[in-house]
Amino acid sequence: MLLQHALCLAFGVALLGSAPPVRAQSPGQVTGYIIDQTGLAVADVSVSASGPSPATAVQTTRTDRRGVYTLSGLSPGIYRVAFELGGFQRQERTVS
Repeated sequence: MLLQHALCLAFGVALLGSAPPVRAQSPGQVTGYIIDQTGLAVADVSVSASGPSPATAVQTTRTDRRGVYTLSGLSPGIYRVAFELGGFQRQERTVS
């Protein structure tokens, strides 16, 4: 079965902890999964998140065999998440 040159993406945002005071914000995480157009998991996709400021380091991970990824320890803010896999068009999403 051949995959199309675009990934169907589904992702969620999970922030850890309860609503913290303004001065003590807890780190959060972005967790999700990647599937193809037939609904099958896509493994080994590179997932990277660039943070809310230029000083924030880019975090990178890869999807597991179930297509699941998690980027942890993220400071509060808006992130640009990119998804890349050889032979497919790069996809980007914004999450907060």
